[in-house]
Amino acid sequence: MTATIIDADTHLIETAAIWEHLTASESVHRPQAVELDQAVIVPPIVTPMKSVWIIDGQIYARTQLEIIEEASEGQVKPGALAMTDPDERLRAMDRQGVDVHVIFPSLFLALSPASARAELALSRAYNRFLAEQCGSGGGRLRWVMQPSLKNMNETLKDIAWAREHGAIGVHMRGLEGDRPIEHPDFFPVFEAAQELDIPICVHIGNASPAFRGISRNSDERPSRFHMSVPTLMSFTAIATSEIATRFPRLRFGFFEVGSAWLPYIVVQAYKVRDKRDRRAFTASVMRDRRLFVTCEEHEDLPHILQFAGDDNLVIGSDFGHPGDVDESIFVQHKLRAREDVTEDQKMRILSHNALELFGAANFAA
Repeated sequence: MTATIIDADTHLIETAAIWEHLTASESVHRPQAVELDQAVIVPPIVTPMKSVWIIDGQIYARTQLEIIEEASEGQVKPGALAMTDPDERLRAMDRQGVDVHVIFPSLFLALSPASARAELALSRAYNRFLAEQCGSGGGRLRWVMQPSLKNMNETLKDIAWAREHGAIGVHMRGLEGDRPIEHPDFFPVFEAAQELDIPICVHIGNASPAFRGISRNSDERPSRFHMSVPTLMSFTAIATSEIATRFPRLRFGFFEVGSAWLPYIVVQAYKVRDKRDRRAFTASVMRDRRLFVTCEEHEDLPHILQFAGDDNLVIGSDFGHPGDVDESIFVQHKLRAREDVTEDQKMRILSHNALELFGAANFAA
């Protein structure tokens, strides 16, 4: 049987096409695209920009599709980036040698409107758009739904709706508001995901005004490390809390922070200073708590695999956020070419482990 190659972390760039899925009553919350007279820094983007979204009275970065197309040397087309042309996305996947894209948002990695109504309206428009656009992909386009955690009762309905329409995970940020991921407020989401056999997908990013106030460098620019910290905090929380016992079938994925930190984080979190085998202990934490982490093909994978074990690493290209064509297209190719990782380990990272994380049955649905 041929393995299903899964790119576990890809993105779309939000455009006005998504807001067309706002209902008439929700349209008051429609984001406004604005061109500023002078470029400003809009975290988490480190380059000053003039193109922004105004959402619920706040400024957010508005990515220009043409810039990414140019950076990728034409390999990544605007219609694929915005998911307005699913067929173009599929053609890009064929160039990758990938069977399935798991799609995450971009704007929603940091979106945190103060208004609960605005949050619900925008998350629903996003979910409706993805359900519609991915439906024609023959099962190759899968997506992670965006909850509205300020509207728990409504978002529980949305999780069930999204699962029926092709979603295979629930997106959460490392900090939601100023609450850590293991906060009891989120237990209803965990329960819903467990019952639907889909994971909680913790992607780099955060929705914490308090954290954003301290996460800039001295020149007021955000840093990549600051972007990663909330995700590492979330991993530590799930690795050490009672969440795994309370939700014994729930899986967690942690995306776009690499995996080189795994040996350090687990050993430090548990203060393993005795004679225990640190490698075996880390692997057991990953296995027993059903924790999966995206690795990067350039990392020291033989070393990391000694700690993580063979069953808990997946790989994502970050398609949609490329610095160049290598990053956007050929990540899986480069992993396949490595000689210091066994063929079995490669196929686990490229296929088997992602099927375990997202639920193999969900890919056949």
